[in-house]
Amino acid sequence: MTETRRLPARPVEPAPTTTPTAGRVVGGAAGRGAGRAVGEGAGRAAVPAVGRAAAALALVLVAGCGGSPAPTASPTAAAPPSATAGPAAPAGSAAGRLNGTDTAWLQLTIAMDEALVPLLDLAPRQSADAAVRALAADVRADHVAALAALRGIRDAAGLGGANPHAGHRMPGMVTPDVVAAAGRATGPAFDVLLRDALLGHLDQCVRVAAGEREAGADPEVRRWAGRIAADRAADRERVAKLR
Repeated sequence: MTETRRLPARPVEPAPTTTPTAGRVVGGAAGRGAGRAVGEGAGRAAVPAVGRAAAALALVLVAGCGGSPAPTASPTAAAPPSATAGPAAPAGSAAGRLNGTDTAWLQLTIAMDEALVPLLDLAPRQSADAAVRALAADVRADHVAALAALRGIRDAAGLGGANPHAGHRMPGMVTPDVVAAAGRATGPAFDVLLRDALLGHLDQCVRVAAGEREAGADPEVRRWAGRIAADRAADRERVAKLR
């Protein structure tokens, strides 16, 4: 009778417990430090639900800025703004309260909104549809109001008015080429171009606002992210109904 030998059972190794740090999702100036912004655990372990939207904000910056010319600033320029760098911010300002996600979201949202407004400005003379013109006017008013508030927070934090996304081709970003094409289009052709650009812009605004709401540190910035997400979602429903 042949004796059957049993191999000893292989011990089960415990699963890794890597926990991404949401507050470090985006570091420093958006578009330059974003490639190092995802927490050490991201990419090696599954990101929990609480960090998915925040990680998406970082990945949007990485993917969107990847095809842009490399910045000529020195490596130290990518470091997060500190309370001792640059001019002193007014008392009670947002300086010192913003984390990397707050900074990245502010700069990205401001850049996206500034790029959209020139397209909306074309609607009164390029579109023959009263509904399209009315919608463009409403969306423009919402964006102009949000821009004023976000620029105020940015300036109070001492971030400066430079656009770190200038020249970038990012998801949802309206490029000068799109604005130029819209300026040459009229009637239904313009309406289709405007509709497509708005859908991409609004979808991306909602997506990155979710990242700020989950991983941002400043209460005021997070409140604005919530308000903008709701406004953009409502605008998207109206745009989707255009024919």
